Amino acid sequence: MTEEKQNDNRKIVENKETVIPFNEDRKANYADLIKSIVDLPMPKEGLSMDTMRKNFQILDIIEKGGEQLVFTSEQLDIIKNNVENSVWTVQHKDLVLFADYINSL
Repeated sequence: MTEEKQNDNRKIVENKETVIPFNEDRKANYADLIKSIVDLPMPKEGLSMDTMRKNFQILDIIEKGGEQLVFTSEQLDIIKNNVENSVWTVQHKDLVLFADYINSL
């Protein structure tokens, strides 16, 4: 794959801050929210090796941090799917804004 094609495949997610408490020291950002829906306990039915690899690739990008997170189209599709299918334990407008932003990419 040429470098130009690789760049076309990249999707940038702004690591925006929210007002949702993350811990006592700070508020959650979009990287925290993405991590919370990718780094989940093992489901009863388990995960395929392919799914585990893809999840760890997303988590590696999040761990690098920064103001912008660069994902492939495939990784962003996984994130979008997880955002829409996750059950949230809190109701907050910033979660809706996060979901709308991710789905707009």
